[in-house]
Amino acid sequence: MYDVVVIGGGASGMSTALYCKRAGMNVLIIERELFGGQLNNTNTIENYIGVGNISGDELSSAMHDQILENNIEVKYMNVKSVKETENGLLVENSKNSIKTKSVVLATGVKHKELGITGELENQGEGVSYCAICDGFAFKDKKVAVIGGGDSAFEEGLFLSNIAESVSIIYYKGKENLKVKSELYDRFMSKKNTNIFYNSKIKQIEKRPKYNASLEDELLLYCESKGLTGREELDNIVNSANKSIYGLITDGVFIYVGVEPVNEIAKESDISLDKQGYVIIDDKYMTSMKNVFAVGDLIHPDMKQVSIAVADGAIVSKHIKEVIQWI
Repeated sequence: MYDVVVIGGGASGMSTALYCKRAGMNVLIIERELFGGQLNNTNTIENYIGVGNISGDELSSAMHDQILENNIEVKYMNVKSVKETENGLLVENSKNSIKTKSVVLATGVKHKELGITGELENQGEGVSYCAICDGFAFKDKKVAVIGGGDSAFEEGLFLSNIAESVSIIYYKGKENLKVKSELYDRFMSKKNTNIFYNSKIKQIEKRPKYNASLEDELLLYCESKGLTGREELDNIVNSANKSIYGLITDGVFIYVGVEPVNEIAKESDISLDKQGYVIIDDKYMTSMKNVFAVGDLIHPDMKQVSIAVADGAIVSKHIKEVIQWI
């Protein structure tokens, strides 16, 4: 039986595992895909104290190296749920279960989808949620970024060094942007960037280019409210009131926020708030006894590496207090 099973290999999960291990606990980390979580989707981290500018991938790799150096056991698998028993907890998947005294949910968040026609159909075929992962496939091509927050502008800035042009499409006006002023200025200072405001994406359509030897292109159907500079668009869709236009692009990157990865919590009947984030008490414990939660999964409004790492350090103390009585 493990002292603690950490579900999720992002910054908060790795921090939790490291602090628990150093406190003398028998630890297992379960990750279903790739260690690092949202760090792997972050181009540059500039505010992690003592480190300075570093790519998310570099920081993630350094954290993972430390997990290996401390001989922390790792398993790759999909967890379905956590179940209470008389003799502790069971971490279950479709094939087997793992016995443990405590569990830490560190499953983080995932990118939201637009939920429009053509989005899922074209994922991996021009539609992406990760510029760092897929950006280089669009070298010297036209791309669009959907969103109006820091993530959209960060990824747009990253893409501007690769693509021929980058257009940010935002469904509200400039005054409603949720981006830091310095990030906005850096994006706009590029010669190959622009922004279309008051434009809501309604549909994504793939169609052949005029030259059969070229790759297919995407047509983004947008509903416009008071759009300025519409004459600069590649194609105007025939519309009686001119409120629908089409933007031709080679790729589209979607950054319209994130939502918690809470499927395990739901399957385990762990209490969630209205936004789907896990509810914890002052010791990071969820509504299920000896099941804790850390990181982005519990923070609707503040998602920072420093907070995720701090959560891991703090929760390890509370876990140690709990398991000594089991």
